Amino acid sequence: MEPVASLLLVGCGHMGTSMLRRWLALGMASRIHVIKPSPLPEELLKSRGVTWSAALEDAALDFEPDVIVLAVRPLILDTVLPSYAKFQNCLFLSVIAGKSLKWLATTLDRSVTDKPAHSLIRTMPNVASAYGAGMTFCSSNSRVTFQQRQMAETLLGAIGDVAWIENEAEFDIGTALSGCGPAYVFALVEAMQNAGETLGLNKDLASRLARQTVIGGGVLLEKSPESAAVLRDSMGSAGTMTEAALKILLGSGRLNRLMLEAVTAAANHAKKY
Repeated sequence: MEPVASLLLVGCGHMGTSMLRRWLALGMASRIHVIKPSPLPEELLKSRGVTWSAALEDAALDFEPDVIVLAVRPLILDTVLPSYAKFQNCLFLSVIAGKSLKWLATTLDRSVTDKPAHSLIRTMPNVASAYGAGMTFCSSNSRVTFQQRQMAETLLGAIGDVAWIENEAEFDIGTALSGCGPAYVFALVEAMQNAGETLGLNKDLASRLARQTVIGGGVLLEKSPESAAVLRDSMGSAGTMTEAALKILLGSGRLNRLMLEAVTAAANHAKKY
């Protein structure tokens, strides 16, 4: 895919920095200007085509950005965003939790009508994006063009897989499942390690077995054409140790019920943003 000509990154915390490093490593943009209160790390400032300023009013931009990536904290976005309303020929790509397309549109342009003045795509990456193994899902408003959607896929494809949600009402569910999901996997590894220790393994060995087992399971999911259910059943045939364990985990819908409660709680929490 062709690189984006120019990009303005607003905010550069953990997620913003992770995306920036991937984009630089893969040459995803010819020119990148970063806006954040404190300077970028020296090695990033030395990267070709990267400049920095503490605020938009301090930025001596010599280009009109093709994409503006919003990656600031949700609490300050209300005061920061209106100053970017003057950019009407670019794509706004938001990675900010809990802020809907409607909220972004009305905050960006206080005089917004039913016809949006800005092209907006709302996204939610997860933490594996730092290693190019993330899962990002997106929803766009009616102003986004085919070319802008392609630009978004180019940038987000550099940090992992990309999926589109046509109904934004599903966004909180997607966030609860995928955005929060790595934490569920980490909790599973921790629980497996604790079980091993309780049954007599030393801590280091229990940790190593649990971590690599989940890593290996992830590789199998990536490489195999089979569904997770088929892979599970292939290991849990009658009379095996795996079957005995799965009866505990899956009996009476136990694991499914617990995961549904967890994802529901996370999705409901999004309403508090």
